[in-house]
Amino acid sequence: MMAGSVGYLMRLLLVEDDPMLVRPLARALEAAGHEIAGQAGSVAAALKELGDTTFDAVVLDTNLRQQSAEPVAAELRARAVPFLLVTGYDADQLEGSFSGAPCLSKPYAVEDLLAAIDRLHRDASTHQAFG
Repeated sequence: MMAGSVGYLMRLLLVEDDPMLVRPLARALEAAGHEIAGQAGSVAAALKELGDTTFDAVVLDTNLRQQSAEPVAAELRARAVPFLLVTGYDADQLEGSFSGAPCLSKPYAVEDLLAAIDRLHRDASTHQAFG
């Protein structure tokens, strides 16, 4: 669907375990015209949201409550759902299902986050148009 017909750019699932980051992240994304479709703070909750929630893309922290979020990334890849990794780790150290995914290192500027989400939106739109 076109953003103009639904009133938002993308429906996003936020997978982040730090409540001090989730609120400002959600506010910044909503202010930019995105809809927050859901939030999850653990691997189990994120995997449940994947089955229960309709969304266009995911913002995924690589470490959730001291557990790797790689199972979530693997499921997103299997479903061909675009996702943006946010991590406190060096992007070059990410392996497995994280490898090659777009990534922002924490701490990040809101402008960098919005630019990365915009790239996901463009890539998803291009994939739908030509895929």
